[in-house]
Amino acid sequence: VVIAVLFFGIHGCPRPGIPSRNGAKQVIAAANVEPGDVSALDFVVQGDRLHLVWLYAAGDHRGYIKSKTVWYSRCDLKTNSWMKPIVLATDADGPPRIAALSDTLHVLVPHDLRHFVSGDSGSTWSKSTPLLVPNGFLATEAELVPDGDSLVAVYMSRTRRDEFELGPNTLFVTTWAHETLGSVQSLYESSVFPIPFGMTPRLAISGGVRHVYLAITHRLPSYSTGTLCHWMTSPADGYRWSRPDSSEWPSEIYRPANESSVYEYGATAVGQQSAAFAAKHGLHVITWTGQDPDRQSRIIATVPEWYFAAELATSSIEPAVWGNGGQLVWIDTRYGRSDKTPLNPLGGFPWSDAPDWGNNDVFAIPIGGALGRDRDAKLMRLTRDLSYTTCMRAHANEAGVYVVWAGWARYTRKGDFRDSPPSMWYTKLPLH
Repeated sequence: VVIAVLFFGIHGCPRPGIPSRNGAKQVIAAANVEPGDVSALDFVVQGDRLHLVWLYAAGDHRGYIKSKTVWYSRCDLKTNSWMKPIVLATDADGPPRIAALSDTLHVLVPHDLRHFVSGDSGSTWSKSTPLLVPNGFLATEAELVPDGDSLVAVYMSRTRRDEFELGPNTLFVTTWAHETLGSVQSLYESSVFPIPFGMTPRLAISGGVRHVYLAITHRLPSYSTGTLCHWMTSPADGYRWSRPDSSEWPSEIYRPANESSVYEYGATAVGQQSAAFAAKHGLHVITWTGQDPDRQSRIIATVPEWYFAAELATSSIEPAVWGNGGQLVWIDTRYGRSDKTPLNPLGGFPWSDAPDWGNNDVFAIPIGGALGRDRDAKLMRLTRDLSYTTCMRAHANEAGVYVVWAGWARYTRKGDFRDSPPSMWYTKLPLH
């Protein structure tokens, strides 16, 4: 026993967490039978059908990537029956986005914002006008939202000045309607500030008012600083976006107290109010009305302090709102199991001091609780113990909040779980 303790230590056990919510259903897809990674997905619900697109990177846990393709499938929510998946696009690089405009489905594929359209509920697809700005070059992050009879896309891209020179990273908003590309407006150019990075836009539309959010991080000589910015426009403005003076920040809604970066965030409009959720040692929520917030933040759903806890990793922050209801959904590692030995006399030996596990969970809390309106709101865990989620999306409609995520049912420390094909799951949550 003494020898075993010396060489292997006394190992910890799985950390207790709130019970997992039952009811998640696995996506039945005949594609992706070889090992790989679902690195991004999106979906839209039309009536009793859920339309799903995902980015699949074939490869193994050693990091070798063979190809990246965008797949599509749909589900009959009454019977949980899935159509055979089809390939929409190859050579993709970035999260695909899907939206429904009347009875037509639209899919946007980075990096060139290829645009696919289906008028028969996803049975057949055709190419339409790309939504990338003319002379645009690469757009790896984009959001796509319907507004009346138009589609609105927001993305970061660079334009070609000539054969050899590219312009600065620019935040663009593009509209598409009646089978033609509409207006293209630029909201922000990164050349105003030193070497920005980590820019991922968000788009929300509520009551005809369009909101764009952008997290910007600037690497300065001795440190990095970040801010979360906001633009808005409405029919009364003729949908002309207010553009800030080039010498000033855009409308700044959040800056961490320690001047650090904003890497993960979500933002949306709840009625007449805007709300942003930023990950920084917990989730910070910032709410405001109109263009300028009061910049007051508070922390919600904080992570319990565990002496042997791995560093919290938060991602995929998705506020899914319908009217005044909805859910805030995200991924984090608060219930990650650690196999690091609490008591290890010979700590430091590779065979006796293994690294922490990296499993994570998908969590949800009613939007009223996230905004502090409902003190009785309960935190929900949607995934099982020791599972691993790579990506997640959440959307709301009048029927409730739908959540779809991808990953593996069981995480293994060696990483060999990635040698098996990933799975996808979906569930439905109440609006309140």
